[in-house]
Amino acid sequence: VTMAIKTILLLSGAFRLEGTECRSACPSGWSKYGSPNLASVHSTAEYNYIQEMVMIQTGGFPRAWIGGYDLAQEGLWLCSDGSRFDFTNWSKGQPDNYQGKQNCLYINYGAEKRWDDGMCSTRFPSVCSRRIPCLSQ
Repeated sequence: VTMAIKTILLLSGAFRLEGTECRSACPSGWSKYGSPNLASVHSTAEYNYIQEMVMIQTGGFPRAWIGGYDLAQEGLWLCSDGSRFDFTNWSKGQPDNYQGKQNCLYINYGAEKRWDDGMCSTRFPSVCSRRIPCLSQ
C-alpha cells in the first residue's frame, strides 16, 4: 500500500487577502479537513485544469486569487502552501508591482487570461486547495 496525494479544489466567493496569510481567503469550514491554502500551480496542465474549474463554476474567466505572493521580498515569489514556486504564466510585462503595492497573484488577466500581480486587498474569488491522502495498492 502506498500513500498518494490528491488535491481538492474549491472556488470560493470574493475575498481580500489579508497581510501575509494567504489561507485566510479560503472558507473557514475547510480547516476541519486539514489546512486549506490558495491553489499552487506547477504546470500548464494544472493551470488549464484550474481555469476549466473556474469556467464551469462561473460561466466565464473572472480574475481569481491563487497561492502566489512576494510579500516577504519583492520579486521573490512563494507559494502559500509551502510548495516550490516552480512554474509561471505571467502576462507580458508582469509582474510589475504597480505603485509598489502588488504582492499577490491572480489569474485570468488580460486577453490571454494569464497571471498578474495585484493588491492583496482587492476582492476577487479565490481558488482554494486542500491536499488529501489517498491509499493505493
